Amino acid sequence: MLTARRNCPRVLAMAAVALLTACAGPPEHSAGYKMSTPTPPQILTPANVETRIGRLEFFDGVPTPDTARKVYDNLDFLRGVEAFLNGIPGASMVSIRAGLREAGATGSTVGIFETLMDSRSLFLTANTETVYFWNWMDLKNGPVVVETPPGILGVVDDFWFRYVTDMGNAGPDKGKGGKYLFVPPGYKGPLPAQGYFVQHSPTYGNLLFGRAFMKNGDPAPGVQGVKAGLRVYPYSQAGAPPPTRFINLSGKVMNTIHANNYAFFDEVNQIIQEEPACAYGADMTGLYAAIGMRKGQPFEPDARMKAILTDAVAVGNATARAIDFANRDPATRIYPDRHWNTPFVGGSYEWLNDGARNFDARTMFFYAATIDTPAMAVAMPGIGSQYAAANYDAQGKPLDGSRQYVLRVPPNVPAKDFWSVVVYDTQTRSMLQTDQPFPSLSSEKQLHANADGSVDLYFGPQAPAGKEQNWIQTIPGKSWMVIFRLYGPLQAWFDKTWKLNDIEAAR
Repeated sequence: MLTARRNCPRVLAMAAVALLTACAGPPEHSAGYKMSTPTPPQILTPANVETRIGRLEFFDGVPTPDTARKVYDNLDFLRGVEAFLNGIPGASMVSIRAGLREAGATGSTVGIFETLMDSRSLFLTANTETVYFWNWMDLKNGPVVVETPPGILGVVDDFWFRYVTDMGNAGPDKGKGGKYLFVPPGYKGPLPAQGYFVQHSPTYGNLLFGRAFMKNGDPAPGVQGVKAGLRVYPYSQAGAPPPTRFINLSGKVMNTIHANNYAFFDEVNQIIQEEPACAYGADMTGLYAAIGMRKGQPFEPDARMKAILTDAVAVGNATARAIDFANRDPATRIYPDRHWNTPFVGGSYEWLNDGARNFDARTMFFYAATIDTPAMAVAMPGIGSQYAAANYDAQGKPLDGSRQYVLRVPPNVPAKDFWSVVVYDTQTRSMLQTDQPFPSLSSEKQLHANADGSVDLYFGPQAPAGKEQNWIQTIPGKSWMVIFRLYGPLQAWFDKTWKLNDIEAAR
């Protein structure tokens, strides 16, 4: 005790020096030390700094406990937001699988929309003009054979919604039909030397998707062609394939849209647990591990982490919606003076530009759409399809379901097959649910044309008098968006010698 009292003035003096040092900033080396050199100021950390997450404090560069807590909360939040934005493709695929499983379109059973898809089902920006067929293809028990009929557009994407192959018109069979063999990751068994288009998928889970086409507005020929020629069965049974069953999905109520709340992380965790540990690459696998998703381990964040992730998914969802509906990148514009956007910025189905991934462009696509294929991104005149999306009118204002609008489609649309317009709900990014089961118009329908060959399309709560056949209904109080599609797009679309007008609000 005597020692303590004797040293008390010295202790108080040292504390005062430390306090002054902390307030003044990092201490400078005294010239009295033999190894002293000038310290570049840019490598030093001040005693405190004001940031967007609050005041951060340090003792000679060492974070205080309160600062460490703040930055770790922020780091977990940032990773949660990035996990949402980068997980959208996978979560979307998990939701599609759930819908297809509920409908029974798995294994050797294919779901087909025999009388087209209407607005009852929740699918991201689906169309109403082609005959869709869907199947969830699981490779965990070995390779799977898909025999394709002629004249379709088909795609297989892996569980993270990455492109595996095209089939049909844009695929290696060139639209003549053929046998495809899908091989799972790590497969060591024998494979045929010929007779198949062999495709290796990096994941066990895969989406088989395709479109057949109507003839003179009738879906029946396309349906018949798919049923006659499409087969899905295990390669192990190739000698005596089991029959492929078809179920009609038209009119079914299905939800295939991923969650935008905390349940989103549970959706993504399904892929983490089911697929090879590094199926999404080391960096993305590390991102999900950082927030608690590790293969073979339960995803059970504590109360603190769950609260942070709940906040992160809310901000992530808002970010995705800003990217989709208020994109700041001029490269999204198809025309610099109009409000039509391309879903494939830079013309890359991988959203790559000089080796760099355009993350915002990928988010813009997968938050509102599905199916990844070069046939939708690369200029292939006369083959595949091209898309233009808009949710603003000519004045740059969001499309309002309470108002009347008109879109004048210029004559000579550069589409070898046909063109269409479909209206979507900005909340669900699915077809707008109104009194019209098919919220769409197309060149295959009996549209009234102007004398110069242009066509005026009308959007609003009520049809303008005498314009009913050219009208799509909207809902007061709801926003909406539209996608203009060209099937068999021609060169004039790619070189922009033909330009699509903006949507005009009625005066």
